[in-house]
Amino acid sequence: MVSATPLSDVVTTRRQSETEVHAFALDPLRDSEGRAQPPLWARKTPWGEPMPDYLRELAGDSGGLVHRIRDISGVRDRAEAFVSGLKSQFLVGYSSNRALDGRYRRIKVEPTRHGVRIRHRGGYLAMPATD
Repeated sequence: MVSATPLSDVVTTRRQSETEVHAFALDPLRDSEGRAQPPLWARKTPWGEPMPDYLRELAGDSGGLVHRIRDISGVRDRAEAFVSGLKSQFLVGYSSNRALDGRYRRIKVEPTRHGVRIRHRGGYLAMPATD
């Protein structure tokens, strides 16, 4: 799929909507003829520049993940792991006393219990309410 919308605009919209984005990529380690190939994010453009990792930028700090699947047999396992992760989510509320000035504010959540893993979005856009 091709879009004329710059990725930076898509990321801004995602931040404004506070949407958690998960991206799934079938990224085989071998091409259709069985030759080894680097993962998509490690490849170069025809001009020799690093290939942009669009999926990582899209998921970004939304709290979602990029799920890279190496072969078609891994699709089911990755989908089951994704659904299992959704079932173990819970919501933590946060309220700031700072002004709603339209700026992006980073947040950091750290567990107090050893061995607990937390995944959260990286911040929020402090947009004033519109009537």
